[in-house]
Amino acid sequence: MPRIPFCGGSYETKVSDQNIQRSINWYPVEDKQGGKHELIMMPTPGLTTPFVTLTAGSVVRCMLEHRGTLYAVAANKFYSITTGGTATERGTLTTSSGRVKYAAVMDGIVLVDGTAGWHYKPSTTTFSEITDADFKDATTQIAAQDEYFVIVRPSSGVVERSTVSDGTDWPAQVATAESHYDDLVSIISDHRELYLLGQKVTEVWWNDGSTFAFGRNNGIYIEYGITAQDSVCKLGEGIAWLARKDDGSQNVVFCSGHQITTISNRGIDYQISKMNSNDKADF
Repeated sequence: MPRIPFCGGSYETKVSDQNIQRSINWYPVEDKQGGKHELIMMPTPGLTTPFVTLTAGSVVRCMLEHRGTLYAVAANKFYSITTGGTATERGTLTTSSGRVKYAAVMDGIVLVDGTAGWHYKPSTTTFSEITDADFKDATTQIAAQDEYFVIVRPSSGVVERSTVSDGTDWPAQVATAESHYDDLVSIISDHRELYLLGQKVTEVWWNDGSTFAFGRNNGIYIEYGITAQDSVCKLGEGIAWLARKDDGSQNVVFCSGHQITTISNRGIDYQISKMNSNDKADF
């Protein structure tokens, strides 16, 4: 008797009679060791009881693990959380909703939400708003590399950095992504390189010892920009994001060793094309 192909992801093209399937809360796992079944479906992992409850009725706006401690922002509160599920309030933000992005160095965490920036020093449990006049409060994109914090100035091709190991001090050190005329949208650090993702292209920067500390690797030019500013994430030995090419086409891509591979299929690409707006989408 032939096997019924139940296993697989979601796929829907323009013609539903050709292929239409949907996977909800399950994901396919491939067996590459010659097992009885090459592909099985696994349920989404999770806990049956809450690990910790933060601000009642609030939405968790970000979470990060830093040197063995879990941190989270819920509503306008910043918490540290132990492995036993005990939460301690460490500070208060001026906003209570919307996405919060973060970056961390050895003894510092910086949070941004498009209205302000906040710094937390784990060794002293000190939480404070960043008041340096050279820090751009409107930023929503931040990364950290080699003990520097680096932010993207909104609606520009400009990035600026902090002083080494100090997210409260911003010495007016800026640089510009100039290989293309588009604005920068997002930033991420991977394998000690900074990926500056624009609307249509991506530049790769590294610590070249210059005054700014970082400079563009002129031997690398990635002709994929980013559609959704918060979609870029680390994945295995590389990064992935919802990308856009100069011709307007959109795909989910994976970049490893500066090489781009499209990892979305035509069904997913079709669903992306039907979105009214995906500039705020994320993985």
